[in-house]
Amino acid sequence: MNSDFVDDPVQEIANTVLGAAFKFAGRSIGKRMQRAYEERIGPALEARAAQARQQWQQSRDEQAAIVERYPDLRGCLRDQVVFLDGGSRSVPITEIRMPVTLAQADALVARLRAG
Repeated sequence: MNSDFVDDPVQEIANTVLGAAFKFAGRSIGKRMQRAYEERIGPALEARAAQARQQWQQSRDEQAAIVERYPDLRGCLRDQVVFLDGGSRSVPITEIRMPVTLAQADALVARLRAG
């Protein structure tokens, strides 16, 4: 018996109808998914990406302000400490919450200068 042919014409018609229905349903589902992406998912992803870009820019600006305000602030990755150039005190990097804000840098430098 050849598997390309169906012995029952009713079954053949049913297979054709089901195939057409699945193709139609697939297109319908695909269009709904595309519409949902365009109306809800895409804008939500873009908003999240814009927020991430803004946060990154703020963090970058904050780091630049810290470098400008405290040019003598140094870090040693080998010893995992932060210190002031010419100073005698240090703070372990593990005690510093990242990313460092300008207010945190102010407190850190005050701590390093106290003594």
